[in-house]
Amino acid sequence: MTGSSRIKVINSYSNLNYASNKGAKIASGKYINFLHDDDYLLPGALKALVNEGESTGNYWICGAYNLIDDDGNFISSIRPQIKGNILALLLGGECIHLISSVINREAFLQVGGFDLQIPGRPDLDLECQLALLSDFQSIDQVVATVRLSGGKGASHNWMSSIKQDHRAMREKALNSIGALARMRNSVEGDIFLRGRASRSYLFSAVLNLLDGHFIVASRRLVSLLRLASYYIVLPKFWRGLFFQDHWNNVQKIQHEQHFNTHFPSEGA
Repeated sequence: MTGSSRIKVINSYSNLNYASNKGAKIASGKYINFLHDDDYLLPGALKALVNEGESTGNYWICGAYNLIDDDGNFISSIRPQIKGNILALLLGGECIHLISSVINREAFLQVGGFDLQIPGRPDLDLECQLALLSDFQSIDQVVATVRLSGGKGASHNWMSSIKQDHRAMREKALNSIGALARMRNSVEGDIFLRGRASRSYLFSAVLNLLDGHFIVASRRLVSLLRLASYYIVLPKFWRGLFFQDHWNNVQKIQHEQHFNTHFPSEGA
């Protein structure tokens, strides 16, 4: 237990998402950061992130970070180059790491914090909800080191959680007021991303149709056509609709190669 008056230890006796929400409510600062026990921030990280937040006025500021495995081996440096409205990227499967980010606390509370009904990926849901309200900004400075388990230290099947909760997260975002307008702004000037964003509406329409939610399905198809516009005739749009080649997909390939090299027996 530290003796610093600036640190307050709270025993919530609950899950991580509930504890994070509770901590955010108790906090008094303008910005919050969620730091887990297997990751750490680098010197000067918070100052650099907060300064960018004050300069831009954006609700979410993220920095670059280094990935290591359970044995401390360096995997890669992740440098998300983001600026502005990234709602389409998020619904297209991208994600910003919480550890390397600071978030406007009032905005966090405004959207309800981490959704306890989406326990597998509350971070991505939070990002989508804040992307509906404000732009994001990244800095190139490496601000954190993050441990990524993928070999003998892996204890949770994250892919299973993602599949389980991604639909709920997507429906929540698409049902939000102003979602289509925000999506259209997010894909402006990027035909591939427009196709990728349209994929979210297509999946939602198909799944709602199969569940017998015909009105919702029809609304999704109308939104898809409005988002696609005349770009629907272009090959780049269709490549975006069916393929993913943004940063997370590239990272996943790098991560798989690393763990196959360092823990070959684990992946056999």
